[in-house]
Amino acid sequence: MITGAFGPLANMNPKCLRSWLPRVKFTILRFIMTSIQGGRGKTQSLQATGICIMCLLPKRAVRVGGHTMALKEDLEDEVAQTFETKWTTRDGQVVPSPADVKLGNDAVKLKGTVLYADLSESTAMVKSKKDWFAAEVYKTFLHCSAKIIKHFGGTITAYDGDRIMAVYLGKSKNTSAVKTALKIHSARQHIIQPALKKQYPNSTFELKHTCGVDTSDLFVARTGVRGDNDLVWVGRSANWAAKLSDLPNTHATWISAAVHDVMHESVKLDGNKDNMWEKRSWTPQNGATIYRSDHWWKL
Repeated sequence: MITGAFGPLANMNPKCLRSWLPRVKFTILRFIMTSIQGGRGKTQSLQATGICIMCLLPKRAVRVGGHTMALKEDLEDEVAQTFETKWTTRDGQVVPSPADVKLGNDAVKLKGTVLYADLSESTAMVKSKKDWFAAEVYKTFLHCSAKIIKHFGGTITAYDGDRIMAVYLGKSKNTSAVKTALKIHSARQHIIQPALKKQYPNSTFELKHTCGVDTSDLFVARTGVRGDNDLVWVGRSANWAAKLSDLPNTHATWISAAVHDVMHESVKLDGNKDNMWEKRSWTPQNGATIYRSDHWWKL
């Protein structure tokens, strides 16, 4: 038996791998024993003199230097469970929040229209402008976009750096989404840019953006871990709207044929009854028909 300062390190059970951790004798040790079933855990009080506490903890709760010793097994179990578990789905009438969807294989099905509004050339702006200036551009563009989205009945589902995602439901979802895009263009041209120029008269910076809109069935699930998770939107419209917003900002709004063909005439023709949209072929998407416009709708 070794005594002294190094006693707790030397007198360990060689058959217990977890006992190769430093142990200190306390009269009372309080710790959280996490349930394997995923509960919040129970606070236990144990007489810790001479006990290898690490041996009493479930595999998932054993931590060394902040890292879970059984991380690999935990990941393998979760991945296998996700692939093996049958999905539970239901039709939705409103845009769900994360609390409405379980973290397991649970999903809500929707028929929705997705809009992405993307601030163009933000990487170049961040590189060439002061950080506070770039932040002001981000804030004004995203604020105006968010206000317009909500005004036309859209639900904001994500802020992703320099862009915003929204979902529209109901019979007029396509028209509402396109109106939003045209109004965002107006806000950029007639509110944000003039205000920027007034504040910084010597600046040559010109704000540009692109909106993408598509409609399709959506499969909404919840992804992540407990305490840190969000919804994932699976469906063509979520994917295409994002990709459409990456197209050239020579035209501020890009929409799919599925949106164009059913939206109201009021967002197809301008005040002179001229067509506002130019038909294009989207080569990366097998020549899919899309439409672009650089028109705006006055606020």
